Amino acid sequence: MMETRTAAREDDLFLCEVYSSTRLEEVSAWGWEDKDCKAFLSMQWRMQTNSYQLQFPDSENLILSYEGTDAGRMMLNKAAEKIHLIDISLLPPFRNRGIGTSILKNLQQEALMNQQIIELHVTPYNPARRLYERLGFQLSESLDFYWKMVWKPLHSTIGL
Repeated sequence: MMETRTAAREDDLFLCEVYSSTRLEEVSAWGWEDKDCKAFLSMQWRMQTNSYQLQFPDSENLILSYEGTDAGRMMLNKAAEKIHLIDISLLPPFRNRGIGTSILKNLQQEALMNQQIIELHVTPYNPARRLYERLGFQLSESLDFYWKMVWKPLHSTIGL
């Protein structure tokens, strides 16, 4: 069973771990020592956190728990017309188990009830992009390093 709770300051180590897990393979390929990879990823997480706080001061920063175990994080910025999915990340043991699909379908159900779109940004090479496409998200704009993808409730073809 999936549960969410608001992230608190004491969750920072966990949030850094989640962030690092999404970049570890990439950074490890650079040939750095383990301690240097960890230091770099910690710095990158702090920079991302500060950037998100500046860009989205009213966002919801949530810890995702699966069957009582912290499994990931999700950041949302909600407005009347849209839900901006700023970030969703799961630790490796929780990936490819349908958890992300379930979370996104629940978010789509909320958006459908409120006639909102869901907007997100993803790198074209991120494996999650295929999940977004399966769930009806469509490319809206191709930016420098990211794709802006949008899900519209009126054009949804998935069964919620």
